[in-house]
Amino acid sequence: MFALQACTPEQISTFERVSGISLSPSVKSEALKAADVPFITPWGVIETDGTITDLKAPGGSRCPQFFDEALAAGWPQTQWKRIDFIMYRESRCNPYMHNPNDPGYGSFGLVQLNMSKGKFGTWAFFAPMLNGNIGALYDPFTNLSVARRLYERALAAWNCGWKPWAFRC
Repeated sequence: MFALQACTPEQISTFERVSGISLSPSVKSEALKAADVPFITPWGVIETDGTITDLKAPGGSRCPQFFDEALAAGWPQTQWKRIDFIMYRESRCNPYMHNPNDPGYGSFGLVQLNMSKGKFGTWAFFAPMLNGNIGALYDPFTNLSVARRLYERALAAWNCGWKPWAFRC
């Protein structure tokens, strides 16, 4: 999630329209301050006049076509370089990649999520999020959302969110 910063009334109105989230009066009053900076959201940059500018993947990105999905799935822009590297290394930016030779049901999608079997396996943890449909992992947004949840789970367990992708923290 992200926190509201000082916003203009136009930015708040645009945020509510684009996100579908109605802010409470207390949140609005706290956010309504003299804002002179753009407000970055997963949907784009809301300028001070309320217009939206699309976010662009940084130059040199290997999988720029998935930049928007990554942000919308909860990956902060500051982690784009790492998640972009993982997508390229694991699938060469192919959302339909499947490695049946990995343990369990194999690894799926952009970041090659391994769905190991068993009571404590990743499939048991993520199946409810996917409504039991393992094929949903071929959808870029879903794959990146599950990857974000896996990152958060690893961060809580080992104080290293990148451990599932064999990175040191």
